[in-house]
Amino acid sequence: MVSPNEKDSEFIQITDFEEFEETHQIDKVIKTSSLYTIKLISGKNTPDFCREVLLLEHLPAKKSEAYLWVHKVNSDATQIEVMRKINTALESFFENGSK
Repeated sequence: MVSPNEKDSEFIQITDFEEFEETHQIDKVIKTSSLYTIKLISGKNTPDFCREVLLLEHLPAKKSEAYLWVHKVNSDATQIEVMRKINTALESFFENGSK
């Protein structure tokens, strides 16, 4: 299972990513940059309407790290609403200095 390591109030670190991948599937890549990738994921045994957001941080000269956004994405939210919330959380994440 995921052993959370609090990054800040918005993300928890996934310490065993291989185990995490066994229980989750990638539904859609929603944003990619040279520093990070954001993916919409869901549990393999959970319905699509209860998606989660995965942040894969791949900074130069640093081992990649994975974080799970603490908020769920439901089917009622528009893509613009979801992206605004994610962008705000990302700004805070990188301003506070990722580990």
